[in-house]
Amino acid sequence: MEYLLDLTQEDCLIEVDWVKFEKIIQSIVDNSIKYTNSGTVYLKTELIGNDVEIIVADTGVGIESIHINRLLEPFTQEIEGYTRPFEGAGLGLTIANKLTKLMGGEFLISSQKDKGSKVTIKFPLSKS
Repeated sequence: MEYLLDLTQEDCLIEVDWVKFEKIIQSIVDNSIKYTNSGTVYLKTELIGNDVEIIVADTGVGIESIHINRLLEPFTQEIEGYTRPFEGAGLGLTIANKLTKLMGGEFLISSQKDKGSKVTIKFPLSKS
């Protein structure tokens, strides 16, 4: 597996609770690694207008688009039951989504089955 990091050189100061922010990033990156057996996990930061975007993308198993909103609910996974291929409680994306919104950010997921997923979180650039 390949891991890529592409951080902007611009100053991107955001006002967040850093403990919560670390939990968000950890949950998203852990999910990308967990669901990517081979290929690439990519983390990028970018300044777009007055927003800072943090993007985590992968070439993993992906999610059927009809399941994306459901996966933001607690204790749900795309495949349910005892025979599911991945472990976990189904809380990672839920917590990341709720913490992002709690701190005034946006949480977006795009995905294609067997192609990979992309999670983008956006926070307003700090005025200080």
